[in-house]
Amino acid sequence: MPMSLSERLEEADALLTLRNYFRRKSQTIRDAEARGIPIYVLKNHTLVQIEQGLFNISEANSDGNYVLQALREAEEAVQHVINGADEAIELLPQTAYLRRLQHQVAQRYNLHSRSSGREPLRRVSIFRGDLVDEEL
Repeated sequence: MPMSLSERLEEADALLTLRNYFRRKSQTIRDAEARGIPIYVLKNHTLVQIEQGLFNISEANSDGNYVLQALREAEEAVQHVINGADEAIELLPQTAYLRRLQHQVAQRYNLHSRSSGREPLRRVSIFRGDLVDEEL
């Protein structure tokens, strides 16, 4: 997938940053979050980490509108849990940004959610509140 670098957030489709910068919540990161720009966080600036980050961006963009797909998946899971079809639903692995959006979907319906797993397979589970203390 062709990519180009941009130093201006207004021209960016995604933001690639290091974990220590992400934790500081600089103005650029806050602006990207406010604009809904996906943020990809690298543990460190090694070549392998940068390649993995770029691969994740290209994979997400190759699926079309990946944000809508992740939100649709969360909405469907919420409906299954509300209707009692399942006690808990584990969603597909997503980036930190998409997991946060999925947590917000669960919260909107007064359901609980939890992230589990290790990157890049970290995923959200959505469940009823009475399952919070139980094993999922």
